[in-house]
Amino acid sequence: RSKGGGIGNFKRQGMAALLNCEAFGCSSEIRDLIDAGSSACAGGGEFDFGDAGSILDAFNNSNDDALCSSNA
Repeated sequence: RSKGGGIGNFKRQGMAALLNCEAFGCSSEIRDLIDAGSSACAGGGEFDFGDAGSILDAFNNSNDDALCSSNA
């Protein structure tokens, strides 16, 4: 189990969301949330990383039953 909520959780969920966006697509709201959090992280701005991490977690787990195709 990973330790840390807040910014640590945002980083984990943000990376997973970026991968999901590339693989399956995502809304502009999700991309904007990742961009805003990343900017705040880089610039030390004020941002609710905990809430953003929760939103991204829900997005990341929203298609757990999606079928993945294989070119094997």
